[in-house]
Amino acid sequence: MKKIEAIIRRNILGKLKNELAKINISGITVLEAGGFGKQRGHFIKNENEEIDEEVYLVPKYKIEIICKDDIYLDIVNIIKKVCYTGKHGDGKIFISNIEEAIRIRTDEKGESAL
Repeated sequence: MKKIEAIIRRNILGKLKNELAKINISGITVLEAGGFGKQRGHFIKNENEEIDEEVYLVPKYKIEIICKDDIYLDIVNIIKKVCYTGKHGDGKIFISNIEEAIRIRTDEKGESAL
């Protein structure tokens, strides 16, 4: 099994979710995140808003998907295709191996727990 973590632009989530549904992804986890990359973030200030430029983080989503080994490349390719703009801040994808998964409700283990 693989764990795919991706940091993506916030305005892409709906389109990404729809594209992943086309290949029957069983579920994703979405977390609100903030960060910066090589561009060190950007600064947007509304008229009445004070933001400490030293700690400003670009708002992003972090998505996590646990999947079978035979489908992870399809998922990665969809994320790359949907999230690509060619500009700084398109995001990152991280892939790691999952040793075990357990569905709490039924005690199913391994891929059947997905």
